[in-house]
Amino acid sequence: MNHPNREIRSVARSIISVLNKNRWTKEEEEVFAIIEKIKNNYKVSEEMISVTDYGAGNPVAARSKEEMEIGSEKQEKVSEIVDVSASPEKWGKFMFKLIRDYRPNKCLELGTSLGISALYQLGALKVNSKGEIITIEGAKTLADIAQKSLSKMNYNQFEVKQGRFMEVLPSLLLNTKNIDFIFIDGHHDKTATKSYFELIYQSAAVKSIFIFDDINWSEGMKEVWKEISTDKKAKFIFDLGKWGIVIIDKNSNNEKAPKIVKKGI
Repeated sequence: MNHPNREIRSVARSIISVLNKNRWTKEEEEVFAIIEKIKNNYKVSEEMISVTDYGAGNPVAARSKEEMEIGSEKQEKVSEIVDVSASPEKWGKFMFKLIRDYRPNKCLELGTSLGISALYQLGALKVNSKGEIITIEGAKTLADIAQKSLSKMNYNQFEVKQGRFMEVLPSLLLNTKNIDFIFIDGHHDKTATKSYFELIYQSAAVKSIFIFDDINWSEGMKEVWKEISTDKKAKFIFDLGKWGIVIIDKNSNNEKAPKIVKKGI
């Protein structure tokens, strides 16, 4: 615990890079240009789509498990969706830098939406010339749009799976092992989030990084982050306010709760 490993150094360097407005290579800048063009096209889109939300809705919605399984369908404009759900640039570049430095082989994302965060991940994998990403989205309309956008990165090591997380994950994890980078950005329900962590952990690599989005989004998310951040399966924790990052090392015999580093970006 006193000797930070590669995963911890990767997180620390990524934070420093974002804070210092890292100077990017030409190849990295080209990736950002692709993402920015896609995002700008979303922002001016007048397209209305039907979106089925299987998540918690909003911080005070208190949807039941049955309501979340059925989902809530509504009409939304693409330009409004990107404003609400797309990863802000600094967080996207933080994730990009983290993947560039950590060089994972298998990335898994829960909650694709329009695919902006997946684009940052896929772009980093492309520059690394290694690794693949599987991203899961409940709403078919969003999954279809994300599929088209991700194809514009010209790196085909990605798959967009459509369906509720708990419908897709069991069979996916049965056939996908050694996942070493996980981004959980969907559902935002306390019980469900803890279930995803426990389930994915079984198929995670010996060393892996889990990122949980919106850990302060609701009382339920605050509670589940507290549980995960004190779970002895974790070796080290970064609490970034918006994101919670968990470093996993299955070879480490963690007899104590993980050390927590609080650092905003």
